[in-house]
Amino acid sequence: DFRFELHDLNTLVRTLVADRHSLAEERGLQLEVALQADLPRMVLDESMMVQAVSNLLTNALNYTPRGGRVRVATAMEKRKDGTWVMFSVEDNGPGISSEELPHLFERFYRGKAGRDSGAPGTGLGLAIVKQVVERHNGRIEVGSGAEGKGTIFTVYLPAKNVKPATK
Repeated sequence: DFRFELHDLNTLVRTLVADRHSLAEERGLQLEVALQADLPRMVLDESMMVQAVSNLLTNALNYTPRGGRVRVATAMEKRKDGTWVMFSVEDNGPGISSEELPHLFERFYRGKAGRDSGAPGTGLGLAIVKQVVERHNGRIEVGSGAEGKGTIFTVYLPAKNVKPATK
């Protein structure tokens, strides 16, 4: 059951990143945050959005080798199809092959990195993220860095779900 209320996406992201900071350090990973300061508050289901951001962040931490970097960012972007509030989770891990990309959001699908790394998982995390994002009338995109190094997941949420920031 979804409960939509006004929330600050930056606060939500900041809390989750702070929560995972010691895990990142334990794994020898650099955890960076780049939040756009003037993001408006948005109408979202907090527990669902926490689960979505959390799944993406946990995946990035699980699949990035020691010495790697995970970066979480928020921004507001005007595009032809409207204004979007977005957050992204980027890592410089092994990346995702082009053969696996179309299957990433399928329930129970685990890619080669998941199978080879021994990282825990059921293959439901990304399916849940996609479901949460779609329930918020948003979309999720996935891309790879140069030469298959790293992965970036970007979630776009429609800015019409926003209430202007009050000064």
